[in-house]
Amino acid sequence: MNKHRSSYVDFSSGELKEQIAEAKERVRIARQEELYADKEHKEIVNAKVYYFNVTKLLEKVDSKYKLVYISSKRAKIIESEDYVAIENPKCVKSVGQALEEILEEKVKCEFK
Repeated sequence: MNKHRSSYVDFSSGELKEQIAEAKERVRIARQEELYADKEHKEIVNAKVYYFNVTKLLEKVDSKYKLVYISSKRAKIIESEDYVAIENPKCVKSVGQALEEILEEKVKCEFK
Protein backbone atom coordinates (compact mmCIF):
# COMPACT_ATOMS: atom_id res chain seq x y z
CA MET A 1 0.00 0.00 0.00
CA ASN A 2 1.31 3.39 -0.95
CA LYS A 3 0.93 5.83 1.96
CA HIS A 4 2.11 8.84 -0.03
CA ARG A 5 -0.32 10.68 -2.22
CA SER A 6 1.14 12.30 -5.23
CA SER A 7 -0.34 15.50 -6.48
CA TYR A 8 -0.63 16.18 -10.15
CA VAL A 9 -0.06 19.71 -11.40
CA ASP A 10 -1.38 20.61 -14.80
CA PHE A 11 1.27 22.91 -16.28
CA SER A 12 -0.77 23.53 -19.39
CA SER A 13 -3.36 25.53 -17.47
CA GLY A 14 -2.67 29.11 -16.53
CA GLU A 15 -3.60 28.39 -12.91
CA LEU A 16 -0.03 27.65 -11.84
CA LYS A 17 1.27 30.77 -13.56
CA GLU A 18 -1.39 32.84 -11.79
CA GLN A 19 -0.44 31.34 -8.43
CA ILE A 20 3.23 32.11 -9.02
CA ALA A 21 2.40 35.67 -10.08
CA GLU A 22 0.24 36.17 -6.98
CA ALA A 23 3.00 34.83 -4.73
CA LYS A 24 5.57 37.15 -6.33
CA GLU A 25 3.22 40.10 -5.83
CA ARG A 26 2.74 39.22 -2.16
CA VAL A 27 6.52 39.05 -1.69
CA ARG A 28 6.97 42.41 -3.46
CA ILE A 29 4.35 44.07 -1.26
CA ALA A 30 5.87 42.59 1.90
CA ARG A 31 9.30 43.93 0.92
CA GLN A 32 7.88 47.41 0.25
CA GLU A 33 6.13 47.44 3.63
CA GLU A 34 9.39 46.39 5.25
CA LEU A 35 11.28 49.22 3.54
CA TYR A 36 8.77 51.88 4.50
CA ALA A 37 8.41 50.66 8.08
CA ASP A 38 11.31 52.80 9.24
CA LYS A 39 10.55 56.54 9.07
CA GLU A 40 14.20 57.52 8.51
CA HIS A 41 14.45 55.07 5.63
CA LYS A 42 11.30 56.53 4.08
CA GLU A 43 13.04 59.91 3.92
CA ILE A 44 16.05 58.35 2.19
CA VAL A 45 13.82 56.54 -0.32
CA ASN A 46 12.06 59.80 -1.17
CA ALA A 47 15.38 61.64 -1.70
CA LYS A 48 16.49 62.15 -5.27
CA VAL A 49 19.01 59.69 -6.67
CA TYR A 50 21.59 61.03 -9.08
CA TYR A 51 23.25 58.78 -11.62
CA PHE A 52 26.66 59.85 -12.80
CA ASN A 53 27.83 59.43 -16.35
CA VAL A 54 30.76 57.05 -16.00
CA THR A 55 32.28 58.05 -19.33
CA LYS A 56 32.52 61.68 -18.18
CA LEU A 57 34.10 60.56 -14.92
CA LEU A 58 36.58 58.38 -16.80
CA GLU A 59 37.59 61.41 -18.88
CA LYS A 60 38.75 62.99 -15.60
CA VAL A 61 40.35 59.83 -14.16
CA ASP A 62 42.01 57.33 -16.46
CA SER A 63 40.97 54.13 -14.64
CA LYS A 64 37.76 52.99 -13.03
CA TYR A 65 39.79 51.50 -10.18
CA LYS A 66 41.48 54.83 -9.55
CA LEU A 67 38.07 56.51 -9.72
CA VAL A 68 36.73 54.22 -6.99
CA TYR A 69 39.83 54.75 -4.88
CA ILE A 70 39.78 58.55 -5.21
CA SER A 71 36.05 58.87 -4.59
CA SER A 72 36.12 56.63 -1.52
CA LYS A 73 39.09 58.48 0.01
CA ARG A 74 37.50 61.86 -0.70
CA ALA A 75 34.17 60.67 0.73
CA LYS A 76 35.89 59.72 4.00
CA ILE A 77 37.50 63.17 4.13
CA ILE A 78 34.14 64.84 3.45
CA GLU A 79 32.53 62.88 6.28
CA SER A 80 35.33 63.57 8.77
CA GLU A 81 35.82 67.28 7.98
CA ASP A 82 32.24 68.07 6.93
CA TYR A 83 33.54 70.21 4.04
CA VAL A 84 32.58 70.00 0.38
CA ALA A 85 34.69 71.83 -2.22
CA ILE A 86 31.71 72.60 -4.48
CA GLU A 87 28.84 74.97 -3.89
CA ASN A 88 25.34 73.51 -3.60
CA PRO A 89 26.07 69.81 -4.15
CA LYS A 90 23.18 67.86 -5.67
CA CYS A 91 23.96 64.71 -3.71
CA VAL A 92 23.31 64.24 -0.03
CA LYS A 93 25.74 61.38 0.49
CA SER A 94 29.47 61.88 0.70
CA VAL A 95 30.33 59.49 -2.14
CA GLY A 96 28.05 61.40 -4.51
CA GLN A 97 29.57 64.67 -3.38
CA ALA A 98 33.04 63.25 -4.01
CA LEU A 99 32.03 62.24 -7.53
CA GLU A 100 30.63 65.72 -8.15
CA GLU A 101 33.95 67.19 -7.03
CA ILE A 102 35.80 64.89 -9.42
CA LEU A 103 33.55 65.97 -12.31
CA GLU A 104 34.21 69.64 -11.52
CA GLU A 105 37.94 68.91 -11.19
CA LYS A 106 38.11 70.11 -7.58
CA VAL A 107 40.01 66.98 -6.56
CA LYS A 108 43.58 66.38 -7.65
CA CYS A 109 45.34 63.08 -7.10
CA GLU A 110 48.70 61.72 -8.19
CA PHE A 111 49.59 58.05 -8.26
CA LYS A 112 53.19 56.87 -8.04
